[in-house]
Amino acid sequence: MEEARYYTAGSEPGSVRCELCPRGCVIPPGGRGFCLVRKAGEAGKLYTVNYGKVPALSFDPIEKKPFARFYPGTRILSAGTAGCNLDCMFCQNHTLSRSDKGVSVEYLGPDELCGIIAGDSENLGIAFTYNEPSVWYEYVYDTAALLKKRSPEKKAVLVSNGYISAEPLEMLLPFVDAVNFDLKGPEKFYRTLCGASPGAFEAVTRSISMAVTAGRHVEISFLAIDGKNTDDESVSAVIDFIASLSPEIPFHISRCFPNYRMRDIAPTRMETLRYIRDRALEKLEFVYLGNVG
Repeated sequence: MEEARYYTAGSEPGSVRCELCPRGCVIPPGGRGFCLVRKAGEAGKLYTVNYGKVPALSFDPIEKKPFARFYPGTRILSAGTAGCNLDCMFCQNHTLSRSDKGVSVEYLGPDELCGIIAGDSENLGIAFTYNEPSVWYEYVYDTAALLKKRSPEKKAVLVSNGYISAEPLEMLLPFVDAVNFDLKGPEKFYRTLCGASPGAFEAVTRSISMAVTAGRHVEISFLAIDGKNTDDESVSAVIDFIASLSPEIPFHISRCFPNYRMRDIAPTRMETLRYIRDRALEKLEFVYLGNVG
């Protein structure tokens, strides 16, 4: 295990408070945080148990992340691990995000991961995706920093829920070229369907604003779920926020299918997707539908 960054001593003897994300888990000795992959040791230290553990590795088209206006037509090495700091009832990747089974796979260090694409002129870089990359923070930081040092022309990309504290994100952004953020809905949606702590919408929108201010390429995904985040108020909250940053930020509206703990729902209606698309096009220039035929 690798010692984690961003933690302080907890109020109870031997406990630690993780400060990587807004949840701020207080973890007793031997326990794990909500994300499943940050563990308190016996000596008041916090460890990341998924450092160098890469159970998901694939070459993907950049459009699959999804990115529509970031080097289209290229492919990128996609890497993911176990764990997530949210527990979305509709999660499409729950076998990774809500599991720690991936920490038992063979170790693949930053040097080895960067080495996979070394000299490959047709590869864009590395995308940290599949699960939430912020709970893989130490590995993502070290790998992205090494990639930019070794191959400055290669791109480091995040596909993230944006639920991360300001300081660690600020330290990571200089090594990141692009981020696709999930903006899931208003505060109530985060609390009822994503298991987030209070203030989640504010935390995620802050992360998006930070990335835009830092000059990173940003695209935003919105998984539309009929009757959950598709009402006028929810749709307006998402679209108005994006437009307040820039009408040129690409916006991906994705269709939801039954999964995880929401297997009893129907796929999002095409009428709903078209309605949100038309609303978005009133204020945004680049709007795309995803997970459709």
